[in-house]
Amino acid sequence: MRPAVANIKPICLVVCCLFKVSLLWSAQPEIDLRIVKGPYLQWPTQNSMTIMWETSVEASSEVTYFETRRLDMHGRVPGQLATLKALEESKKTVNDKLLRKIHEVIITDLRPSTTYSYKVISRVPQGPFVESQLYSLKTAVAANEPFSFVVSSEMGGSGQPKYNVPLFKQIELYHPDFMLLTGDVVMNGRLYDDWGKYLFTPGKDLFTNTPFYLSIGNHEKFDRLLEKPPPWFFDFVSHPDPETYYSFDYGNAHFVAIDSVTAVEYKTDESGEWVNEVCKGEGA
Repeated sequence: MRPAVANIKPICLVVCCLFKVSLLWSAQPEIDLRIVKGPYLQWPTQNSMTIMWETSVEASSEVTYFETRRLDMHGRVPGQLATLKALEESKKTVNDKLLRKIHEVIITDLRPSTTYSYKVISRVPQGPFVESQLYSLKTAVAANEPFSFVVSSEMGGSGQPKYNVPLFKQIELYHPDFMLLTGDVVMNGRLYDDWGKYLFTPGKDLFTNTPFYLSIGNHEKFDRLLEKPPPWFFDFVSHPDPETYYSFDYGNAHFVAIDSVTAVEYKTDESGEWVNEVCKGEGA
């Protein structure tokens, strides 16, 4: 009988070890990696575009983009985007391995008034990855080339985010080159959830192919006693420093966005001086 007992012990030991390893493996938390905002487009120029998105957990940033060929030259339904074929041989990738939730990647060496296809990818080291579908973007037009844009505001001031869904759907039909959002796109800029509720969720489809510029309003700042706006304004847009005011050229036009909230309170701050200087410039 002793030999039989001696043979069983190693088997039990192996089974117990395997059971313990299985318990440890199953205890590893599953990483819920998702794209929760975007991708969306910022700061278009004739040869570059800034692409932003947010993920549910910290991950790397990667944008793959392609030149395109248009397939449907005739017979499109009004308001429908052109059908494009991404040219695989033109594929380029820009990546940043730094882990973050809010991602910002600039793609360069583009041609003016040209449509490209792009997708975003985020990866967790030794973990999952998430990849968007393929979207299109168009660079800024060349000088003296016609362009169109939409101006909108108060999307958050009403306190009714449901109003913004048909608004953005209607804008999609016109395919503007960009949007000017002149403030109050959220109800309370201090609240993270408001940015999704009033802006990024209703505008999800539109912003994948239509860049927007945002100038700050009192709802983004919300509290006039604050010395500066809450961090979400700076996190979710990509403007030149200091970001609350800026100017840019598009085609043959020059646009100026001012920090009206601060300018009203501080008449002699640098924002006021900056506007004076810009308006003296050529093309203003």
